Amino acid sequence: IVEIDTIPPACVSTVINPTFSVLNDCYAAPDSVIWCFPGSLNPDLDTIVLYSDFDNLPAIAYDTVGTYEVIVKVYNECGIAIDTEILNVYPLPEIPTIAVNDPVCTGEALCFEVTGLGTNEIIEWHGPQGWTSSEISVCIPDVTVIDDGIYQLYILDTLTNCLNDTLIDVTVYALPPVNILPNTVNICDGQSTTLQAVGADSYQWFPPLGLDMTTGSMVTATPTDTMLYYVIGTDMATGCQNIDSVLVYVDTLPVVSAGQDTTACAGVDLQLFGSPAGGYFTGPNVTLGGLYNGPAGVDILTYHYADGQSCEDSATVVVCVQHIPVAGFDVDTMSGCGPLLVNLTNTSNTLDDCEAADYRWTVSFEG
Repeated sequence: IVEIDTIPPACVSTVINPTFSVLNDCYAAPDSVIWCFPGSLNPDLDTIVLYSDFDNLPAIAYDTVGTYEVIVKVYNECGIAIDTEILNVYPLPEIPTIAVNDPVCTGEALCFEVTGLGTNEIIEWHGPQGWTSSEISVCIPDVTVIDDGIYQLYILDTLTNCLNDTLIDVTVYALPPVNILPNTVNICDGQSTTLQAVGADSYQWFPPLGLDMTTGSMVTATPTDTMLYYVIGTDMATGCQNIDSVLVYVDTLPVVSAGQDTTACAGVDLQLFGSPAGGYFTGPNVTLGGLYNGPAGVDILTYHYADGQSCEDSATVVVCVQHIPVAGFDVDTMSGCGPLLVNLTNTSNTLDDCEAADYRWTVSFEG
């Protein structure tokens, strides 16, 4: 007497492993065993004959929902014993509708949403880096390229214990390596600097204040105050964006003075002083150190000064140079009887180069 051990319900395409027990072998071991699986997935395995290792069956499965007979025939020298067991095959859970925002860029959230689950069905997600979740709507925040890969969804029918699964290949793009060159800039008030962005396909600059344009890889910045500029670079192939920034320091110009406008005498040295100290003079008839000696006329001289930030400004001073005075006069008579009228004529050189000349007469008589 033989009896097939109870076969639990199976699911479509699930391998079964039936066994049997000998209740009465009439004192003789089995010689051979024939298993019959009518309607199984592989017709070639409908009948299996074993002469040893009687429970070592090949993979037996069913691809159609239904009720099936499993038959075992055991032979020994006493004859044949037969038993039949009923096998119920249940359907696999249907693959539900899955929405996923694939592909995504690094730093974004990767979200899955499952709809259409059966009443008795539960799910479980498995993904890269050991990620799991049993939520029907779930997001992975701030993904990186290591989150790229295969995600597997398992669906379990809690009534039949049948399990199904599906795979989703998710792409996580790396961000473009956006960088601004140079990464720090110092300029002086009124100066400009060129900023260049690299690492992406297109660029958007902001804020626009002080920029000659707001698109393109290269812009000219002329801010009036220290300004933090940003650029958003876009990879046109993936649509992913990255951002970089640069701080443009604007240093104020030094307050420069070349001194008050002044006058000088032709051929006479005049020392000029500018402030702050440490600058230099340029212009006609002057040394870098400010020693001036020029002919009669007017010269405009410039004092240049650069501070520790190499910011330079300048100021001018006007030097009016007068001729050296040459005094002289003529008289119409040198002697005579008194009372004597003498007419004097000024023959001194002209001294109105810079300002009106001041002539002073001193008259004395002898005799």
